Amino acid sequence: MEDEIRHIDDEQLEQYALGDLREEQLAELEQHLLICGPCQERLARTDVYVSSMEAAARRMREEQKADTGEPARRAGRESS
Repeated sequence: MEDEIRHIDDEQLEQYALGDLREEQLAELEQHLLICGPCQERLARTDVYVSSMEAAARRMREEQKADTGEPARRAGRESS
């Protein structure tokens, strides 16, 4: 009887996409990702989701700054 493949759970995929996995978890997870198409596909979808949530959070912070009247200062000096 063939060994059953244990896929990566959603929480671990999300932690991996965020770069929040502990060092000891990385090797096993990455080894599995090298051979498991379904987990590779799920990771790709997780990466898209994480990226869109990070972008949404940035937009919200920028909107909150604009709503409070806080100047959006960038690198460089203000003109006098």
